Amino acid sequence: MLKTILFDIGGTLIDNESWKSTVDRAAYKAMIDFGFNIGAEEFAEAFSRAVNDYDQVNNKSQKMHGGMDFVMRRLGKYLGISLSEEQEKLFKDKMERHRLDNIKLLDSADAILSDMANKYDMYVVSRGEGRIVRAMLKRLGIDSYFKDIFITGEMQADKESGRMFRLVIEKTHIEPKETVMIGNELEADGACMQFGIPFCFIDRLGVNPDKGYTFRIGNLDSINNILNFLNENIEMKCKLCNVNVVVNEIFCERCKGVFKSGILSNPEKYALVKELSLYLKWELNDTIENIMIGPILVRNEWLKKFPVTEKEIVEFYENSRNYIFDLAIAHLSDDWSKQDNEINNYALVENYETVLDYGCGLANSVFTLAGKGCRATCVDISDSLLNYVRWYASRKGINVEISKSIDTKRDFDFVICTDVLEHVPRPIDMLSKLANLVENGGAIALTTRFFREEHILHPMHLATNSSAEQAISTCLNDYGFVLDKNGSRGLQIWKKTK
Repeated sequence: MLKTILFDIGGTLIDNESWKSTVDRAAYKAMIDFGFNIGAEEFAEAFSRAVNDYDQVNNKSQKMHGGMDFVMRRLGKYLGISLSEEQEKLFKDKMERHRLDNIKLLDSADAILSDMANKYDMYVVSRGEGRIVRAMLKRLGIDSYFKDIFITGEMQADKESGRMFRLVIEKTHIEPKETVMIGNELEADGACMQFGIPFCFIDRLGVNPDKGYTFRIGNLDSINNILNFLNENIEMKCKLCNVNVVVNEIFCERCKGVFKSGILSNPEKYALVKELSLYLKWELNDTIENIMIGPILVRNEWLKKFPVTEKEIVEFYENSRNYIFDLAIAHLSDDWSKQDNEINNYALVENYETVLDYGCGLANSVFTLAGKGCRATCVDISDSLLNYVRWYASRKGINVEISKSIDTKRDFDFVICTDVLEHVPRPIDMLSKLANLVENGGAIALTTRFFREEHILHPMHLATNSSAEQAISTCLNDYGFVLDKNGSRGLQIWKKTK
């Protein structure tokens, strides 16, 4: 169970740029107030050099504390001036006041911290000067959320070597496996991993490094997905009998046997798993074992990378090694089989000749329809899934067209889009493109799971706003569709009437 959260401050909770962007002007005003005759351009150049010097020193193995002292003295050197002790004190006071007057919290930090404080023990582990850090936290009204504050300058220890984290562990007696560190500096904050503390990297700049962190998120607003993942008190329910199971399981022990027996005794389910095993070149039991934890494998893969931008989300699905198992467990469910049959029967009754399966996955429906004489097209952004579809079609002699993108110049009688839109950053835009491909008299078969009731298993379900269902209806109505049929698993079939 997750019990403790360690926080970095600057760039994690506090927006450093809100005061840094104007600190040069505040420093220049202070120098003018002291009576120094300095041109604005001359000062700006000297101040920039002083700050760059500090950044270079501060990025070396021996970290600097007392940054304003360092910058102030370098500034005097480059300007050829000398401040008296009284002026130095006044200058520092003015800079600290400027900082306190201009800092602000990032994201929804106050609300997030307020919620976390009721559930976890929280500590600050940050660089800087203790007096200033404490003043900032108090000024922002978040100091009371933390049990204690640990500052590198006071502890005489740096983060990068891990010494700071070792001292924090010794002083607080926290259990590393029950702790998470949240910060925005890979080298410094990531050193916590030396002691078994997971590190959640806040990647605001979209750097997307390959290593150096346990989890990556784009901003603090996404942190609850990580906390839910780490917290073993999450109530996971067995997929078959609904009893509580541990966080990394889908089935209880009894139902694992039931699930396996269900595959072996059902010809259609057995055939699906056997084909997957042949494609993967795995033993049948190994394939079943991976299918039984398919959603867990994909969830862990997603949370490890935590794609933020649309490009990163696309890349995740293109390269995911485990998504095929998540889809397989869905296709093996009786509800999914019933849904596929309803889709296929509708298309056959309507005598549809051209079919597009967008986000085809394992392409069960479209293979059935292609076998009945339909001209079928499979589209998916996942290379691994399309490779399987291509392999299966060739093995079975099924003629289907396979592509990673939609040909917008073509028309189709029937478009299948099941459990896809909730994975798309702009679902209504995508639905509009699909609707535009359907000929008059044609139809779209649609299922979505927008409300993420299984967010613990499916954090990649992106669209969660409550107006999504109405937005879908409005979009399809605008393109001349009317709802013609409701089916299993929330299936809706919309027919184009004009």
